[in-house]
Amino acid sequence: MYRFLILVVLSISMQAQGALLFSNKDDFLNAITSNNTVVENWVGYAQDTVLGNQTVGGIKYKTNGLLVGASRTLGRLGFAGSTPGRYRSFGSIVLDMDIIGGASSFGISLSQGNQNSGVRREGTSIWEITFDSNEMFNVSVVTTTLDFTGEVFFGMKGINFTNVTIRRTFSDIGIVWNTRDIAFQKGVSQVNEPNLFALFGAFTFCFLFYRRLR
Repeated sequence: MYRFLILVVLSISMQAQGALLFSNKDDFLNAITSNNTVVENWVGYAQDTVLGNQTVGGIKYKTNGLLVGASRTLGRLGFAGSTPGRYRSFGSIVLDMDIIGGASSFGISLSQGNQNSGVRREGTSIWEITFDSNEMFNVSVVTTTLDFTGEVFFGMKGINFTNVTIRRTFSDIGIVWNTRDIAFQKGVSQVNEPNLFALFGAFTFCFLFYRRLR
């Protein structure tokens, strides 16, 4: 019951702030379509283009060693491997980016590799997406032995931010993961402050609901 009451308050609070979350990329892109929308999949960059500690296309990539690798199943971001032409994807490495000028929407397609020495597994991977506006979200994907990759999309609209970090916090599937693309809406927007009347109403509702159940 307490969990239900907390969820009610959080839900009303998020609505009061005007934040929207998306799990479908097409729905997210339709919601943010404007002249300020940027979609980056790194397809247009030459192989071995250095991104780490560079500002490219309005994005400052703060992850050391990051570069554009060869076209791969999981995505094109990567790190130099032990031999030329070979690349490493993300494992425990954090993807850290600044959006120059700030943004009010962000979306990312995440891919979990599900093949280790030819063996595919059933399992779960979880990522933590954190914005410098003090919002943090967990995103998860479940794979089966029929899946070559695990795919999940996260999108949010209505939270102003400059920096975002993406880290995988858990996986019982495999080490390798990557991102296929990111999208964001440049420039901050007017975000509604929490509506005190809405929050007061939420707490009142929860209190009365609790009293009734006692």
